[in-house]
Amino acid sequence: MLNGAEDGLPTNYCGKMLLKYFVFRISYFVKNNLIINLQMCIYMTDTSGADMKNLFDIVISVGPNDKDIVSKQVKYTRQNVRGYRNIYIIPYDASFTLDGCITIPESAFPFSKDTFNSFHPDATKRAGWYLQQLFKLYAGFIIPGILDTYLIIDADTFFFQPTTFIDPTTGAGLFNYSTECHLPYLEHLNKMHPTLFRMDTHKSGICHHMLFRTTFIKELFKLVECYHHCPFYEAFFKCVRDAPKSGASEYEIYFNFMLKYHPQEVQLRKLLWKNETSLDAIDPSYDYFSYHTYLREPPTNEVWIEYYYTIPESEL
Repeated sequence: MLNGAEDGLPTNYCGKMLLKYFVFRISYFVKNNLIINLQMCIYMTDTSGADMKNLFDIVISVGPNDKDIVSKQVKYTRQNVRGYRNIYIIPYDASFTLDGCITIPESAFPFSKDTFNSFHPDATKRAGWYLQQLFKLYAGFIIPGILDTYLIIDADTFFFQPTTFIDPTTGAGLFNYSTECHLPYLEHLNKMHPTLFRMDTHKSGICHHMLFRTTFIKELFKLVECYHHCPFYEAFFKCVRDAPKSGASEYEIYFNFMLKYHPQEVQLRKLLWKNETSLDAIDPSYDYFSYHTYLREPPTNEVWIEYYYTIPESEL
């Protein structure tokens, strides 16, 4: 647990940053509550009789390359993710909707592509990829009424087996892991704060979904902001070394932060998964698979031609 002055942190600055989040969230709520609350009244799952302590929401960031597959993803999510309440989507286009999901516009967040571009004018084509990472981390502060615990699932990730994400006895989050080791992610992690590093040399948080808790993300933000003396999203951007490639991972940040500061709140468990080249390649022996853009038919869009042919698979 981080305790402000007890950890040698400048509490006045940290307090101002937390107040800034609170004011931003209130102003956002006043501006958008009619639309979002209406959606929540229509789509909120009936939770009568549910174990509220272990209930969570789901957040899915939807980019232009996944708009044609996300409806199928949500279908499998509803079928096989156990214990959720609401599904929120954060689409690239505010007019994009999915039946049964609550839409949160990107404009609700305190950063944009222009923010990213001001830090990395040489990587404007990658702005959306970095922003979607921050949407996930900031969702708990921005979405009105969201539960403290929420599950991030990438829009191209499909669950085929019934899967739970909270241990019913301990309440710990159930975390899958991989063995990926992409050095720019780990370099970025350590630049965010010197106490953050890869906690297990054989385990990575890159597995395309993760259970977040806003209570702990607030601690993470405080740790980073008090070190960099700026909002978390600015620190996130400025710590990226080679932005045109893949220079940061929200999953590695949160995964290793939790293993470092709250290991009792994390229970590692191994799910069977793989990256797949076809939506039709459903193998019931797997818990889930991810259908990434770079594994689909080579795209014709010039942005993705450059992305597809210049970035090695290991860096995606």
